[in-house]
Amino acid sequence: MTDFGTTAGNDGSSTGAAGGSALTSSATDVDSVGGSAGSTAADGETGSDGGCRTHEECEGDTPVCEPGRGVCVGCLPEGDPCDEGEVCHPTTFECEPVCGGDCGGETPVCDPATDTCVGCLGEGDCGGGIPLCDPATQTCVGCLGSGDCGGDTPVCDSGSNTCVECVNAGDCATGVCTATNECDSLGFPCEDDSVCDVGSGEECCTVGECEDSCMIPCTTAGDCPAMAPAMGCAHGYCLFPCNDDDDDCAMWPEFTCQHEGTLCELD
Repeated sequence: MTDFGTTAGNDGSSTGAAGGSALTSSATDVDSVGGSAGSTAADGETGSDGGCRTHEECEGDTPVCEPGRGVCVGCLPEGDPCDEGEVCHPTTFECEPVCGGDCGGETPVCDPATDTCVGCLGEGDCGGGIPLCDPATQTCVGCLGSGDCGGDTPVCDSGSNTCVECVNAGDCATGVCTATNECDSLGFPCEDDSVCDVGSGEECCTVGECEDSCMIPCTTAGDCPAMAPAMGCAHGYCLFPCNDDDDDCAMWPEFTCQHEGTLCELD
């Protein structure tokens, strides 16, 4: 009988001792799990020295067992037994005031789930030009999609979460989107100014192409719009007058007073 019992206890192969073998194996597995956290977990079945395998082995200020280390702690983040207004710290495993009770500046809102100060948890935390809360970054933004935009800025730039005029050429009727997210029409074919007056507001259809200055084709000054002082016609375009002073042409970049000091024209 003694030899039979020894065999079953050592290798668990005897069918006659199947029940005893299973118990022995089960106990070994539990010890192995506890031992992986150190001798404290293996020796601390009662929790008296902080070691544990189950919550029942813990009490007092450390009522739960932290399975990763096999020690009794104050709380577990995934099963927080803390009082209202407190949260279980994921490193110390102790109940602490949510966010330390102090949030402000660019992160005025406390996220109790992570015990961190964030920009927002919902739209109620945002306003003004950044009315939406981005759940991924927990920050207030101008848009989350183009559906949040409209008017002169109908497209949401996902990089900055702001509403802009364009993010790629397909957003512009003229097929040109600048680095500043504005539609541009320079060099774009045209029949009239309607497709040109897009970017700076000073673009005009000139000889079938959008140019950065409103130069109107002419044969004589009579072909130019009536205005005071009167426009002149030179090199086939209507030009604004000047009085021998480049400052008179300052509203048109790169224009200077030419034609014996009478008309503004590109250098």
